[in-house]
Amino acid sequence: MMAYLPVRGSIFELASRFVDPAYSAVAAVAEYWDSTTNTAVWIALSMVIYIFLNMVCKAEFVLAITKVFLLILLVLITVTTMAGGSPKGDAYGFRNWKDGAIHEYYAKGPTGKFLVWWSVAIYVACTIAGPDMIALAVGEIQNPRQTIPRVARMIFCRLVGFYMVGALAVVIGIYNLRIGVLPHFINALILVFGLSCGNAYLFAASGTLYGLARAPKMLMKCTKTGVPIYSTAIVSMISCVTFLVASNSAKEVFFWFVDLTTTAFIASYCFMLLAYIGFYCASKAQGLTDGSLSYVAPLTPYPPIMAFTTGCITILFVGFDVFSPFSVRGSVTFYFAVAFTSGIVDPEDLITGKAEIGEECRQWKLAEMNWVRRTWERMW
Repeated sequence: MMAYLPVRGSIFELASRFVDPAYSAVAAVAEYWDSTTNTAVWIALSMVIYIFLNMVCKAEFVLAITKVFLLILLVLITVTTMAGGSPKGDAYGFRNWKDGAIHEYYAKGPTGKFLVWWSVAIYVACTIAGPDMIALAVGEIQNPRQTIPRVARMIFCRLVGFYMVGALAVVIGIYNLRIGVLPHFINALILVFGLSCGNAYLFAASGTLYGLARAPKMLMKCTKTGVPIYSTAIVSMISCVTFLVASNSAKEVFFWFVDLTTTAFIASYCFMLLAYIGFYCASKAQGLTDGSLSYVAPLTPYPPIMAFTTGCITILFVGFDVFSPFSVRGSVTFYFAVAFTSGIVDPEDLITGKAEIGEECRQWKLAEMNWVRRTWERMW
């Protein structure tokens, strides 16, 4: 869908076309070195960096390379130290193989093991959020009909490789093994990792607000370089809620945000999936064949339908443990992002913007040809 219509308003403009217009309407790391400075100072410094990067610089490319370097380094260090390659010579990777992989929670037997697996789903969903960045950044991608399919095919391998292999408490492990200044180096890279994540989500949030900007129209105003200045400013002000860490522990506030944002993440994915289902139904009704699309996911449309159903079930039951005993804070943070209704528009718009995007992609394709073929293509 995004490769077919990579419009500037991203997934939200397409959602308004295929579903309904109303439908689209790092502190703890720094404390490793300095636990005396109020966490709010680090929050303020991070916000200044985010705003500067989004308004002035194109730094995410460099930050992404740093993250890949960090993950490769962590995997190598982990494998080496688990096998005993540390000053202490402790092969800790061959211990603690007992008690099983899953403990019981709220009940005994298989039910308890299922509930403990389900209870961590919220944290898994929070960390897995990110593949949607393709849909959010589609308006900024060069040659989208070629780039988006290539990136989409790489997502699964990246998720399996980086998330599963990189899910390690490396800094604590290296510190316990007394490996010189390496813990400080790794922690500094993780800090860059966190800044990069915040920078990416400020970009995504401001782009989302821009895509939703039907009213007020001022939110659609951009600078000469294409930055939605008012959308970025509003999102930056909303991020001030992170100053809650000034009166609460960073760990406690972190879990508040995990509870709040994870349900929102899952709901957002469900809305995107519903937008795609609307696109799929519209394409079939209007005679749009798979051959005219730049990319078609395997087994379409069954995976989106299954994912949408699973997401809705997850939203309903993700906070099951806040009801016994009942927790007001837990129920609010878990279910604050729920409650949204929508209808299907008729007819869906599969045409607006397609010709302009096709011409832009044609220019990118011409630029990759040698001058003889490029001249021939322009003549005919």
